[in-house]
Amino acid sequence: MRRVAFTLIELLVVIAIIAILIGLLLPAVQKVRAAAARLKCQNNLKQIGLSLHNYHDATGTFPPGSAGAAFANTPGNTNPDTPLWTANMGTSWAGFILPYVEQETVYRKLDLNLMNYGWWQTGSASAVGTAMNQFYPSVFICPSNPVPVIYRNFILQNSYVAIAGASVDPGYSPPRQGDTRAFGPVALNGVMIVNGKIRIADVTDGTTNVIVIGEQSDWGIDVAPPAGYPSKVACRASGHQSQWGGSGGWVGTRSANIATNTQATNTTTITDPLGTRTACHIGNYDYAGVETNAPNTPIRSAHASGSLIVFGDGSVRFLTEGIDTTLFQYLAIRDSGQVKTIPGN
Repeated sequence: MRRVAFTLIELLVVIAIIAILIGLLLPAVQKVRAAAARLKCQNNLKQIGLSLHNYHDATGTFPPGSAGAAFANTPGNTNPDTPLWTANMGTSWAGFILPYVEQETVYRKLDLNLMNYGWWQTGSASAVGTAMNQFYPSVFICPSNPVPVIYRNFILQNSYVAIAGASVDPGYSPPRQGDTRAFGPVALNGVMIVNGKIRIADVTDGTTNVIVIGEQSDWGIDVAPPAGYPSKVACRASGHQSQWGGSGGWVGTRSANIATNTQATNTTTITDPLGTRTACHIGNYDYAGVETNAPNTPIRSAHASGSLIVFGDGSVRFLTEGIDTTLFQYLAIRDSGQVKTIPGN
């Protein structure tokens, strides 16, 4: 009589073969998904790069990396040059380019004439924003990002960050940067600077040689977290604000240093090597981002071996984590006067 059933050994062999095939296919599937996510991320940044130039065409300047709503002399100060402050929060670069990423309807909901408009209209952590509640346009979200980008169920945190410049500044002493006390420097030598109105003509290194937007789309690591806290940190420039929040509390001068009590500006200063994850601290864990060094949160991504970067000409390039740190810093400066040769580009 013919046997129609499998023996136990035959069944185990079939199962083993299937498991091996799955094991061989799974990495390939993961690579395809990672490639698709990276392509979507790259397309997002291309759209953002184009929007920066559309903004420049409309206004004559690039958008500020972060803006305060108004300038005023510090009380008791009679010198018109020192200091100044932005007592009221405006919006970030991402808010300014909304009309150029097909979000003009939302942008028009912001009343830019109101005092402190950014604080209560853009969805900062201490106040429910009336204009940006649960507003999550996909162009600002890198699909490769493993860090949650929605905080308190109503505000968007950043996957992409404006680059305000670098902590080094060839030819300038002191360097053009704001003094943020415990929070690290905020550069003023890049393109996307706080309260900036930088023109293409100001980018004397050439727009093809200056970086303006980078990724913050992976976890950071706190190497010495307090007891009871995880080592993984959101570590991004939005801090406890949203992707849309600008700067507030800025104090300084028109042409020199700026000091501030604010912890987050939605900009970063290139201080650490590309891909650094350990220059992050937990700050206040109630917030979706780092509190204590948000202006210096490193550029990093979940893509293998590097990050996607928008250059001043609107192009998007992939820079590897092995790039020389000094070169990376020079790339962030609009007028360094330095030779900038990017390996592989």
